[in-house]
Amino acid sequence: MALARCSCGVRRPACAEELESAVSLVRELEAHHKEREELQKTRADLLAVGFQTRGQENQEFASLIVCATAGIFAVTIHFGFFCIFVPAYLMYRRATSATRHQRASTDALQEVVHRIREVDGLEAECLAAARTLASAWERGEAAAPRAAPRAAPRGAGEREQ
Repeated sequence: MALARCSCGVRRPACAEELESAVSLVRELEAHHKEREELQKTRADLLAVGFQTRGQENQEFASLIVCATAGIFAVTIHFGFFCIFVPAYLMYRRATSATRHQRASTDALQEVVHRIREVDGLEAECLAAARTLASAWERGEAAAPRAAPRAAPRGAGEREQ
């Protein structure tokens, strides 16, 4: 029994395979698009992290002055060094916490930007495959089988925070 042909002249199982290939291609494009949107939101959040406030800058400066005073006691090998240095150091660490947070955000931003570039490349490959498939269908030919995707999209929960 001969297989029936579609209106394009190709046998039906081949059409079904090509249709399934096109559907998987669209699903892959959609996954890349969603991942890029999530990455762009994450990038915007990371860019919004600011440096120190004016009050934190003042605290940092005051703690440095107190540390300098403690240094004077340290030179004379006086026990007052420890009484002054420890609170000054703790105040300095608290005042510079926003700066450390901003630097960590900058590091995470680099990772997000790199992943956005990867997703853009994967999306470009998918679009090229879709265009090839569409042009083959336009000519009424069977499309060549598509290779497996290079890398599966990463979910939003897999990113490091």
